[in-house]
Amino acid sequence: MANLASTEIRKAIAKAEGNFASAENREGSNATTKLLFANEGSAFQNVKAMKQSLVQPTEAILQKKSAITLVGAKSASHSGSVGDSFASTITYTQKSAKFSVSYKLAENNLFGYQEQLQQRMFDAMSSLRGGINAYGIAQLAALKTQVTAGSGLLTWDGTNFKYTNATGATNVVKQASRIKAIARLNKYGGALDIIGGQQLVSDMVHSSAQGTANETNYGYQFSGLSLAEEEGIDESTLGANGFGYVIPSGLVGMTSWNEGINRNGQGEVGTSEGLFTTIADPIIPNLRYDVHVKRGLADTVAGSTTFYQDVVDQYEVTAIYSFSHAMISTTNETPIFAFEQK
Repeated sequence: MANLASTEIRKAIAKAEGNFASAENREGSNATTKLLFANEGSAFQNVKAMKQSLVQPTEAILQKKSAITLVGAKSASHSGSVGDSFASTITYTQKSAKFSVSYKLAENNLFGYQEQLQQRMFDAMSSLRGGINAYGIAQLAALKTQVTAGSGLLTWDGTNFKYTNATGATNVVKQASRIKAIARLNKYGGALDIIGGQQLVSDMVHSSAQGTANETNYGYQFSGLSLAEEEGIDESTLGANGFGYVIPSGLVGMTSWNEGINRNGQGEVGTSEGLFTTIADPIIPNLRYDVHVKRGLADTVAGSTTFYQDVVDQYEVTAIYSFSHAMISTTNETPIFAFEQK
């Protein structure tokens, strides 16, 4: 072939790495999941250690708080009622992400086996994180309290089950102090977490920055209050001027669970049963996935090329997780308060 055409350099190919790969691999903040999994220990106690099987029913139990009628004087006969208890079911959700890595495709590609495995494992975890975070937001909405002590400095909407703050800038800057007052009205006197949409968090961050150096100091309201911006909360439908969920710290959480065969690390990739193991999520605290890997043969097609008798490793990454809140015996009462800025 004339003019060295057969040895012409056709392409210069560079691998995008580091910052140049970050745009393609970006994902949401997963703010809800990060906060709720951090509360795993207080919300679930020792359930993770006690649960032995995925199909095993799982419950939490608690003694009821029961009011005792007061009398005006001592008495020789003072027989009273005995106490009571109740149980709450803990339900687990299971989601899996599956992918394959081909040995012959890797041999004939600029991205080798290990690079492809790392990317696909990232893809699997990212997809699972997004699904778990969406589940957490949905659970906050579904399990928000329908029972409260009523209106105080905020207005209780007993139809849509949310507290609302009056309209206007003079009310917006007082959101934090009023939320804390409503928590105290409902007998929650400790620190509070707010998982809020972007408008709500933006307004509250602005108010928190108005400290003693400003003409008006609003920063005093934010002691004992933490904010988590959750872009997955749809304020356009829930409250365009700001919407979020107020949670007494540590009283709402999420957990993951792993099957015993995975925890024990049974099998090998090349056997008929495959390898059972686990892997920790690098972003969400206390979240660990079940992983199963099995090796097989396939005729793999890449474009116009077929790789016959290709060795293919098939991966399955599974999250088994649950959402729970501090137990309350009153029907439809939970420690999750919905808040809207009117």
